[in-house]
Amino acid sequence: MALALFGCASQAAQSPASSPTKGQAIFQEPPPPPHAEHDANRAVATGWSYCSRECGGDYQCNAGICLGNTSATVFTCRPRCASLSDSSCPGECDYAADSSLYCSCPDCEIAQGALPLGVGCQSDSECASGDCYAPRRFCNDLTCWSGEGLCSTTCGSDDVCGEGLVCADIPCAPGESVTCGVKCLPRCPVEGTCDRGVCRTLLTAAGATVGVCDTKAPDRAECLAAEACQSGKCVGEVCHPVG
Repeated sequence: MALALFGCASQAAQSPASSPTKGQAIFQEPPPPPHAEHDANRAVATGWSYCSRECGGDYQCNAGICLGNTSATVFTCRPRCASLSDSSCPGECDYAADSSLYCSCPDCEIAQGALPLGVGCQSDSECASGDCYAPRRFCNDLTCWSGEGLCSTTCGSDDVCGEGLVCADIPCAPGESVTCGVKCLPRCPVEGTCDRGVCRTLLTAAGATVGVCDTKAPDRAECLAAEACQSGKCVGEVCHPVG
């Protein structure tokens, strides 16, 4: 049975870092990434452990490989395998889409620390606030899975939300009450695009106009329910403009 814990404070007591190999390179001390406090230790009964995190590319994985589900935009660092029979992998070595070999540990159990406001999430239980705002759901012929939402909370002013976040008034679709109303959302970046969601203009709780990163789906994106769309209108599993 495998166990995964969030936080890498005990890294020095884990497997020693010798010359970096594809199975051990993660134990080299990496530069602190954004949201490093939410990184994960993956530990198994054999004493093997792996420090993982969300990533935007292999360059953030300290010689590991950044893998995930393209549709759900959820990517995390995985250890590489030197071969299909690499004994350093406690699970199974498998091929990624680009034919790179990585260590898969499907039996690992992940215990995640509570995430603060503005950090990506897939369920309410992941957030310290108990509110994962608008995690979009995707389906294929076999199953459905959640996409990235944002840890949020109901607010009355920007002071509740903290640095980089704003208390925004999110319009409600007919019959909607949970994923709308006044909630904390990240401000749109001055340059570039939102890390999660797309930038849209909303009113703040104080009545001012502000650009926020919203993980609700924009027009013409896939949807399963009206509350998944910024417009509040989902027709034929596609978000439609209001009107």
